[in-house]
Amino acid sequence: MDQEQRRALRLLADAGPLGVPETLLIEVHRFTEATLAALVRGLVSVVPHSVNAGGTRMTVVRMKITDAGRRAMAS
Repeated sequence: MDQEQRRALRLLADAGPLGVPETLLIEVHRFTEATLAALVRGLVSVVPHSVNAGGTRMTVVRMKITDAGRRAMAS
């Protein structure tokens, strides 16, 4: 696991039970899609949520750390 992946896991571990919207991870925290995709292989789960924004229904994808991700951070 590289430094960016560890940084992403730390951020997700601190985020709480709802996780972090994927868009924020990419646009605000500047993680690449490749970095996030590598974490989805067991360390992070992807959870779609439907929301209403201004009368428009949309899906927001949130990323949450898994127990395996927490163990990987500890090692």
